[in-house]
Amino acid sequence: WNCEAACSGDTEAECARSSATLAFYLLSAAYLLLSALQIKRGMPLIIQEYPLTGSTSTIGYYAFKIYMAIPFLWEIRVATDWTIQTTSLSLWEWLKLEDIYSGLCSVRADMAARRQSPRGAKQPLATKL
Repeated sequence: WNCEAACSGDTEAECARSSATLAFYLLSAAYLLLSALQIKRGMPLIIQEYPLTGSTSTIGYYAFKIYMAIPFLWEIRVATDWTIQTTSLSLWEWLKLEDIYSGLCSVRADMAARRQSPRGAKQPLATKL
């Protein structure tokens, strides 16, 4: 496992390659070990509330908006969730369900922000832009 002992007569490039191979092997072994333990002990309960949609704070709201603005990130997450979850919905139905959920989260955050200002107050210029 010692690079110097394993590379005693080799060049530095060959030693670096064997170190990278060793690191890759160790990461793969750790991945397989954790996967086996997860299968052995059963899958943990999955919390259906996502971190960005769980609260109605201003920081969470803008983090969610930035997340939704990054191209294809939401679609990749939804397709991955659909692949992993046990469901009878097709991918398109799952996309529609997640779209409705994200819309509801946006409205919930908007309504929480509106409750902070008094009724009938003028909207600031930053809100209009």
